[in-house]
Amino acid sequence: MPYAHIRKKIPRNLDRRVKLTDDERELINNLYKSGMAIRAIARIYLKVSRRLIQFIVDENRAERAKIISKQWRKENGNTRERIGNKAWAKVIREHRQYKQSIKEKLL
Repeated sequence: MPYAHIRKKIPRNLDRRVKLTDDERELINNLYKSGMAIRAIARIYLKVSRRLIQFIVDENRAERAKIISKQWRKENGNTRERIGNKAWAKVIREHRQYKQSIKEKLL
């Protein structure tokens, strides 16, 4: 098997998709519970969207968004179908290379 790293989970600290640490998420929840508006919190954390702040504050909202997103993909096709096979192959290749580099760092 050429890509032994495919089924391995990426550690949270090396995952490029993670924008906020657990401490930052906790701080956002505390700010919201203390009465601060979501827009004001989003102005503090410029690297993330207001929507992500809403998902952190209300976990049910995030779950509903996942369900809606899944339904939308079912009706409109997945990413591969929308961007084309060549572009998708490039995305997958880059992701595999990134995961391989993580595997080498961990060894």
